[in-house]
Formats: sequence, C-alpha cells, structure tokens
Amino acid sequence: MKNLIILLFVLYTSFSFSQNESKNDKVETMKIAFLTNKLNLTAKEAQLFWPLYNEYSQKMEALRKAKKSEYDEIKSKNGTPTDKEIAAYMEEVFLTKQKELDLQKEYYNKYVKILPLKKVAQLYQAENQFKKELLRIIKDKK
Repeated sequence: MKNLIILLFVLYTSFSFSQNESKNDKVETMKIAFLTNKLNLTAKEAQLFWPLYNEYSQKMEALRKAKKSEYDEIKSKNGTPTDKEIAAYMEEVFLTKQKELDLQKEYYNKYVKILPLKKVAQLYQAENQFKKELLRIIKDKK
C-alpha cells in the first residue's frame, strides 16, 4: 500500500509539472516512478535510497557530459583530426569509462549498506528494463 501511495505521488507530481518541462526532467520522473514500482522499497529504504541514488545519477551525468564534451571538441576540429588527436580522445574515452565503472562499484557498496542485496540486484535489472522501455517509447513515437 505504501508503495502504491509513493507511486501515485510520483505520477501526480510528474503530471503537475509545467508544459515547459524539459525532456530530461520527464524521463527522470518516469525513471523514478519505474524504479519505485520495481524495487518495492519500504518508506525507510526509500528515505535512505533516493538521496544516494540522486547523488550517483548526478555524478554519472557529469562523467557522461565530460565524455560528450571531448567528442564535441574533436568533432569540431576543422578537417580531419590527426592520429595523435584521435589516440588522445580514445584514451579519454577509456578513462571516462573506467571512472564510470569505479563510480558504479562505489555506489554498489553504499547501496548494500542500506538495502537488501536482492533489492540492489533488482535495481540494476530495473535500470536496464527502464532503458529498454524508454527506447520502445521513443521508437513508437517515430
């Protein structure tokens, strides 16, 4: 029952946003509702989990923006980038991927301190399911 109330609250707040809400905000709201439903968190678990998950999401987004920035920089070069520039870019890509993996490991260790291991595993499954669902929605709109 508590989870249903949380889900309804999340859905209500998602619909009460203005029409100018960005696509990222809409996707984030959908993700919160999806994860809330899939994880079946207790009120205490939700209180501990969501601030931690939001912190993780912000850090992961910063890493992804840095990777995109590197790509945009090499793409904006006039003409064809040199082999040296491409090699430097690829090193940055690998470094960023390693940082993402390190961040995932760090937060895994934090999650298992506040959630049962089964729910932590469900989190990763639910994130993948959400990505698939989001791609399906995007595909259906085209």
